[in-house]
Amino acid sequence: MKQGQTNIDENSEGYWSGIADEYFASQYKDVKGYPALKVRHNYILDLFDKKGKKVLDIGCGPGELLIDLLKRKCDVYGMDISSEMINIAKENVARSMPGANCHLSTGNIENLGFDKESFDAVISSGVIEYLKTDENALKEMHRVLKKKGTLILTVRNLYCMPRILDAVTDSIKGSKEGLSLVNKLRKVLGKKDVATFTPYRKHAAFRLDRMLDQHGFTKEDFRYFHFYPFFVPFDKLFPSAFIKLGLKMERLSHSPYGWLASGYIVKARKK
Repeated sequence: MKQGQTNIDENSEGYWSGIADEYFASQYKDVKGYPALKVRHNYILDLFDKKGKKVLDIGCGPGELLIDLLKRKCDVYGMDISSEMINIAKENVARSMPGANCHLSTGNIENLGFDKESFDAVISSGVIEYLKTDENALKEMHRVLKKKGTLILTVRNLYCMPRILDAVTDSIKGSKEGLSLVNKLRKVLGKKDVATFTPYRKHAAFRLDRMLDQHGFTKEDFRYFHFYPFFVPFDKLFPSAFIKLGLKMERLSHSPYGWLASGYIVKARKK
C-alpha cells in the first residue's frame, strides 16, 4: 500500500525504521525505565473483548500485541508505516507463535487498503498523535469497522501533570540558541535531542471523546496510563522512586484522577 503524504510527516517512515531495533529492545525486551508501553499493552488487552474475531492493529510496531491477539484465537492483521518494524514483527510472531497465520503489511492509517466493514475490531496505539489532524484517520477506521465493531485508540494526554522540560522546549522552539541549550540539558539527563524527534501532538481526552462521537462512535470505556509522581527532570534524578510511585498511581487509571497520567486509552463502539 502506498502511503499518502497529505497528513503524515514525510520523514516518519525513515524515523521509525531507523529506531526499530532500539525501540523494541528499550520498550519491550530490556525495559530499564517506566514500563509505560507494557502498562498500555495490558490495559488494551483488558479493554479488548473479542475472541476468535477479525482484528486490525494499526501501528503494530514490533508485534507484541499481535502475539497476544493470536493467543486469543483472533484473525489478526498488523500494519505499520515502517517496513523495518514489520520485519521485526514477523520475526517475533514466528518465534512466539510458530505456524500462526498473521497478516502483516506496511500502510497508512489515512488510506487503509481494506474493504468497507472488514473488521470486528480496530486497535491503534500511539499513532494518531503523529498526524497533523485526526479526521481522516477516524473516518478510515470507521469505514473498515463492521457495525457495532470495537475501536481502541491511545493518545498522549494534553492535561497530564506538567513536564517542565517539554514545556520549556515548546516555548523556545523558534530559537536556535534556546533549542541548543535545551538539547544540552537533555543530553545530561540522558534524553535524545529535541531535533531528532518526529513531531507529535497531545490530545485532550474530552475533545477526543467528542470527536469520536462526531465520527460515528460511542465511548464505552477508558484507561489512563503512565503517571508522573513528580516533575521532569526529577524523574531522572530519582528514577527508582519515580517508577515505584508511578506504578502505584496506575491504580488511578480508571478514576477521575486519571488525567494526571501522560497517556489516554479510549474504547468506543461503531454506531
